[in-house]
Amino acid sequence: MSTADTPEVHSQVDPGGANVKRTLADRPHLQQVELSSEISIQSLQDLEEVAAEYEKKPEVKYADPNYIRTIQGQSNSELAPAPDLSNRSDLTPSTLDSSATTPAETDYDAEHFDKLWGLHNTGQEVKGIAGKPGADINALEAWEDWKEEKSDQEVVIAVIDTGVDHDHPDLQDNMWTNEDGNHGYDFVTLDNEPRDFNGHGTHVAGTLAAADGEGILGAIPEAQIMSVRGLDATGAGEDVDLIQAMYYAVDMGADIINNSWGTLNYSDSLRDAVSHARDNGVLVVCAAGNHGADNNTPTYPANYDLDNIISVAASTPHDELATFSNYDDYRQTVHVAAPGKNIYSSIPHEYEVADPDEIFSDEFDDLEKWEIKNDSWETSDKKETVGNYSAHAATDGAQMNIAEESMPSDYIEKGYYYQIVFDLWKELEEEEEESLQLIAEVEVENDNAGQEHILLGEWTGSSEDEEFREQTTYFQYLEESDIHIQTFYLLLPEGGEVYVDDFRLQKADELKATDGTHDYEFKDGTSMAAPHVAGVAALIISYLDEEDWDYRHVRSAILDNVDSISALEDGTDTGGRVNAAKSLERKDYLTIPDENLRDAIVKELDNVDPGDDITVEDMENLTELFPTEAG
Repeated sequence: MSTADTPEVHSQVDPGGANVKRTLADRPHLQQVELSSEISIQSLQDLEEVAAEYEKKPEVKYADPNYIRTIQGQSNSELAPAPDLSNRSDLTPSTLDSSATTPAETDYDAEHFDKLWGLHNTGQEVKGIAGKPGADINALEAWEDWKEEKSDQEVVIAVIDTGVDHDHPDLQDNMWTNEDGNHGYDFVTLDNEPRDFNGHGTHVAGTLAAADGEGILGAIPEAQIMSVRGLDATGAGEDVDLIQAMYYAVDMGADIINNSWGTLNYSDSLRDAVSHARDNGVLVVCAAGNHGADNNTPTYPANYDLDNIISVAASTPHDELATFSNYDDYRQTVHVAAPGKNIYSSIPHEYEVADPDEIFSDEFDDLEKWEIKNDSWETSDKKETVGNYSAHAATDGAQMNIAEESMPSDYIEKGYYYQIVFDLWKELEEEEEESLQLIAEVEVENDNAGQEHILLGEWTGSSEDEEFREQTTYFQYLEESDIHIQTFYLLLPEGGEVYVDDFRLQKADELKATDGTHDYEFKDGTSMAAPHVAGVAALIISYLDEEDWDYRHVRSAILDNVDSISALEDGTDTGGRVNAAKSLERKDYLTIPDENLRDAIVKELDNVDPGDDITVEDMENLTELFPTEAG
């Protein structure tokens, strides 16, 4: 739709006058529209009905709600108990006996390489469970050839995600840098610093292309990671941001895009962004989804019918389909599996607000500043860290809210960072794990009022943590002026003795890194599987001169050379798990042997009409163009 058509079309759909909030990705025809208050939106169905009205207009190619999409990976705490595998008939005693396992051997220096079973699985024990030897992407064998024969071109992989910690020691040498010295762009905060406040994007980037640094390695140890932030600190992102991120990655020269996110909602706008990548020769690797469901109930963007997409399911250290992974019984929309269970990778440096102003504090000499629900909190002269008292709760669902009259009227402002700091003591029974949650309640104050609860932080401890510890969490408020944070509250989901003291809410206009070190953690998800495949694609591309490949070559090399796995046969198109070494063996086939190859094929098959079947005799005419090993 041209900008000249905009006012008339909007007034026809929205009598109150819908407003063009912004054009997307510097493309005037692609617009984000904000409806007026005369259009009542109470549900997603209401939005979809408005979109349908727009699509009735001849000036409009398509109209989509601004859907929310989410990450397809989750933290995997090392405190989680290992499942009982003693009754598994497919596992030999040697794979269950940790004393019988073999550590992973490699010439690389990464300290935690033995935890990276997805790259090299010798049956080593990871998180208390021994794996199945060979249930990996065969990275070591692939790297042997790759190190000797890789070309000089630098492969650029865009990680569209929650951001990437570009200072992480395992990532900093592989970060892409533009002409302005930036490592990408942040479409959430609209600036040139796509920092990761969630951890998901940094984890994905580490699995994809961590250098041979301090802790881990990626599937390709040398590549350029372009960080494009389209998901916020909660792991959710609006289509308008993700669409712009897609166009940005393509326009800035990415060879591969990794999308470890999705949702069930189809969007023509997002499909066009993936199609734009296709038109520019960019391969898009997508997480298949974590619903443990048949993808005939689709997940997008993984399910778009575009031939530059590889949709990736998650496999386990025993070459099984992970229970959370989506699959496709019809073997059409989930193409291949890759390691996605117990994946160890990088997580970002922690941040704190810089030189904050304190806008609320309480030492709990009384509870006058709080609204107490069901008399569940009280003052106590035990476990105090400042003053003479602390706040104490010992009941299920204990909750206290900061009283509205205790806060200044303008206490939350758009664009600032806010930090909450408090001292916490939680008494736990032996082997018990409990949590105290810190929650912000968001209220939208307009005709389409609604409420949303956002988990800002969560503390989990064990019986060894019977002491105070300082808890810190922060967030950035970026919404429009008709939205405000209504209140904060502490919520104790289950009973137990909890004490809180020295509670402070602080505000600043920038963040700074803490003095702590960078770290690593285990995560599960098809989010973790996708970067294994994206890394293999980058290995293939790095073999070839720039003019000698396109996305179809790379995609075929991956999907035609998997390890066939019986457990994956019915749920994926290829029936297997990706194998980097086998895919790289196709490099000679991938190289275009003659600049007139297409003309030569057409000439040899000039007796074949479009739509006709190609016979064995027809194919024999091509033997000189594609000689076999036998000659």
